[in-house]
Amino acid sequence: MIQAQGPIEVLIVENKTNNLCSLAKMLQHKEYITVSVLADEFDINAVISCQLIIIDQALGRFDSLGFYNSLKENPTLRNIPVLLLCDLDSLEALPLSLLSSNFDILLLPVRQAELLMRVSSLLSLGILLKQKEEKSLELDCCKQHRLDLHAQLIASEKSAALGRSVAGFSHELNTPMGLCVTAASYLAENSKQVSKSLSDKSLSTQAVQ
Repeated sequence: MIQAQGPIEVLIVENKTNNLCSLAKMLQHKEYITVSVLADEFDINAVISCQLIIIDQALGRFDSLGFYNSLKENPTLRNIPVLLLCDLDSLEALPLSLLSSNFDILLLPVRQAELLMRVSSLLSLGILLKQKEEKSLELDCCKQHRLDLHAQLIASEKSAALGRSVAGFSHELNTPMGLCVTAASYLAENSKQVSKSLSDKSLSTQAVQ
C-alpha cells in the first residue's frame, strides 16, 4: 500500500450533523484530519486542498455527475478521489461513467472496517494519480526542452552556414580584387617611369613597348 507523506486531510460532506460526527469518529486515525461540512454549506469551488472527499449520494440536491465534472474542471482537485455513500436505490441511478473514474462507492449503512479499507485504497489511488500527473508534466517539460534545443541547433547551423558562405564569397572576391590592385600598382609605376622619361627626353621606343 502506498503511504502518503504527512497528515491526510479528508473532507466529509453530509446533510446531518449526527452523520458528520459519526463518520469523523470512524476516521479517527493519527494520519487523518477530518474536515466536516454540511451539504447546505458545501461549495466545491471553496475547497482549497484535501486528499479525499466523502460525500453522501443520498443528499437531496446532490448531482454526482455534475460534482464529478466540477472536480475534473478544477486543476487543483481533479485527481482527488471521492467516496460516495449511497443506498441501493441511489446506486441504480448513478451514471456508469463514475464507476471507471476515481470515484468509489460504499453502501449504507457504513461499517468502520470497510470505511477505513476504502479510504486507504482511495488515498493510494490519489497518490498514484498525482504521481502520474507530475510525471506527465515532467515529460512535457522534457519534450519542450528538446524542441527548444532543436530550434537552437537549427539556428546555430544556419548561422554557421551563413558564415561559411560569407567566407567563401570573400575568398572568391579577394582574388580578382588582389589582381586588380596589383595591375593598378604596376600601371601606376609604369606611368611614373614614362612621365619621367618624357620629362628628361630619354623615352625610347623600347621603353614604350
